[in-house]
Amino acid sequence: MQGPSELITFLTRNQFLTSAQGDILLKEKQRFVSSIQLCAELVQRNWITAYQQAQLLSGNGEKLIIGSYRLQLPIGEGGMGMVFKAIQPKLDRCVALKIIRPQVLAARPEILSRFHREARAIAQLHHPNLVILFDADESNGTHYIAMEYVEGQTFEKMVRSNGPMGIRQACEYIRQSAIGLQHAYEVGLVHRDIKPSNILVAQRPLGGASTGNSSMRLSRPALVTIRDRERQQQGGSAGKLSQSWGTVKILDMGLARLTDPDEDQQGSGHTPLTRAGALLGTPDFIAPEQARDARKVDIRADIYSLGCTFYYLLTGKPPFPGGTDVQKLIRHQTEKPFPVEDLRPGIPGEVLQILGRMLEKRPEDRYATPQQLADAVDHYLSPVVPHTPVPTPSTSPVAETPAV
Repeated sequence: MQGPSELITFLTRNQFLTSAQGDILLKEKQRFVSSIQLCAELVQRNWITAYQQAQLLSGNGEKLIIGSYRLQLPIGEGGMGMVFKAIQPKLDRCVALKIIRPQVLAARPEILSRFHREARAIAQLHHPNLVILFDADESNGTHYIAMEYVEGQTFEKMVRSNGPMGIRQACEYIRQSAIGLQHAYEVGLVHRDIKPSNILVAQRPLGGASTGNSSMRLSRPALVTIRDRERQQQGGSAGKLSQSWGTVKILDMGLARLTDPDEDQQGSGHTPLTRAGALLGTPDFIAPEQARDARKVDIRADIYSLGCTFYYLLTGKPPFPGGTDVQKLIRHQTEKPFPVEDLRPGIPGEVLQILGRMLEKRPEDRYATPQQLADAVDHYLSPVVPHTPVPTPSTSPVAETPAV
């Protein structure tokens, strides 16, 4: 374990601390009798995190350095790696850093192609309702993706904590999700793993700005549809709801399939990630056609999965709870979900119609695009009131005043 002086030098040299903070500590170093005492003081001052403290005291300080990034704390974990909140000191930017576990890569080298595929997919996206990619690289054998960091809660966590959502709130979140998926659709992407844990609501910072609290500090032009722009200019009810309930951010494009045939491997129609027999998606929220053959899905599979997510927001349950994964896949193919109106009385008929169309078994019976879905939800949230012209009272003509 490093002594206090060596630890201060390490933290300053590697930009965990600013030069000013390092100077302050060097002047105070005589009062730190051990690195344990120093780290405790730094945590108390919020200059390092408790996770960094544990790594430093375990002699793993170098593991907190990934390229130009400095790990602060773990925020998520998946099958192939972990996600950390990290700082990029040179740009003073907070990011979400996704890292492949070295042991996973050693055991399954094909994971690397999936990881690079995820980076290519996210790099094409730039929309307020989708998480933005900043960087994808490798450092000393560690492969990582740096993405926009967003503070907030996933749909899953919100429902687990507070129960089913209010109807209009759930509708607004589905509307925003559909707008984000429309952008992905317009650049030729299908997400293929839409579910409550992959959609997050950004916390609104003090002041009530609707962009949420993320690492996108500076605004830059986003690729939005003409319809989005018109809605923003008109400042309709849906925009007000977005400001009230926060901004939706769709996460994890890791299973995204490029619809461009040039992406298919040697013209075979599939990549190693979409080969026959591979199940991509989550059984509780997977579209029937995706369970049969993930190679052939289009954006309508995401609409079905978003419908399952909508069902979850309204009831607190997936459409087919219980049973094994295989049983769930079969039920998605052959059964209709338990009527949502029996689990949640009082849902307006227009909302039931929207949900029902999202959950149609045949893709051709669903909304053809996410924009159609967003428009349908928008119509419910902001119904168009017919304009009735106010009659102008007739008056007798006024004679001109003669010039004097």
